[in-house]
Amino acid sequence: MSMIKNPSQSSPTALPPIEATQQADRAWLASSLARYVVHHRRELDMTVAEAAELSGMELSEWLALEAGWVPEDRKVHHAIAGALQVDISNIGILADIAADHQFTC
Repeated sequence: MSMIKNPSQSSPTALPPIEATQQADRAWLASSLARYVVHHRRELDMTVAEAAELSGMELSEWLALEAGWVPEDRKVHHAIAGALQVDISNIGILADIAADHQFTC
């Protein structure tokens, strides 16, 4: 049995280690706001529905937020900060970081 692969057979190619690390770092930064929101909501022992209601957001919007959506509207940032009882600057900074590192399709 030969260990050499037939060149006509295609197999997935791994990314070089540096590029893979950069993509992982970018994904981690892109999810920073979502992770922060989930952490603080849970710390307050609050359901997603309660957080959405307190913020004045639709349930679907809050679910999207926790899944990685980054709202651009600063008024929404204020609403999120109010619901989570955190400083608005934390939400604004994380939203900027997350938006800057999101992958585009």
